[in-house]
Amino acid sequence: WGEGDEKIYIDDDAFPSTFGTGSEDYYNYAWSLPDILIHPYYAQPRNDGPANRGFVVNNRWHILDSLLFESHIAFYMELACHMPNVTGFSYARMSYLYGRPGLRDDHLPITGEDVRALALPANWMPLGRGGSEGGVFFQAEEVLAEKTESVSFAADRLWAGDRILRWQPQAADGTLALALEFPEAGKYRVCAVMELSEQSGKAAITLDNKAVGFMDEKGGIDLFVPHRVLSRNFSSGDFEVEKGRHVLKFHNKSAALDKHIGIDFIWMQKR
Repeated sequence: WGEGDEKIYIDDDAFPSTFGTGSEDYYNYAWSLPDILIHPYYAQPRNDGPANRGFVVNNRWHILDSLLFESHIAFYMELACHMPNVTGFSYARMSYLYGRPGLRDDHLPITGEDVRALALPANWMPLGRGGSEGGVFFQAEEVLAEKTESVSFAADRLWAGDRILRWQPQAADGTLALALEFPEAGKYRVCAVMELSEQSGKAAITLDNKAVGFMDEKGGIDLFVPHRVLSRNFSSGDFEVEKGRHVLKFHNKSAALDKHIGIDFIWMQKR
């Protein structure tokens, strides 16, 4: 969601007595980390993804580094996106403070408009920018190697194109194949953007039945998380491949068959 410095003016400061180096640093991490964080004085309890897309919530408490003031305090958080002209971007903030009896503040009461439910922009599609520069993207349904009754689709604006492919394995050793066309020979990286949820199981991922460095190939990628639905990017290592058609295969690693594997989109990048 970008960078931006915090600037905090205490009482009669002519220059901010606190001048930060970036909003992600202010929240005690760096590189726009998408992980769910819950710590005593700071947290990121929500980050839908993939990466930092979707709804993201951060908080930070000034307990060990109190901001004491006598008459007034002004707190500014700069909005500085990594990309210009980001459409559908909403940036909200809320502050809490403790005051002695008799304290008055100049804040307006919160209205229904302030707390209205927000919706994600419709029909978004991934772009090759920054770390994904030069990436080629495929919707999972576009590269499905064969039709199968164990595949269904669910609609939600969290997913690219507003829908996600969900595979319900029918056997403990079940597999789902996606066909990828590599435009030329060379070294590549392949990434799968997948669903994490309470209904998600475990899967291992191979290319042409060979391990190419996805997370924990022996035990599979554990896609289960409680209480939320997240979109996350899982990456292979760099590997050499010949030009032409290759099969990216998802192997069921869940003991129970009541879990599904959600695959939003696949992308490849020449290294």
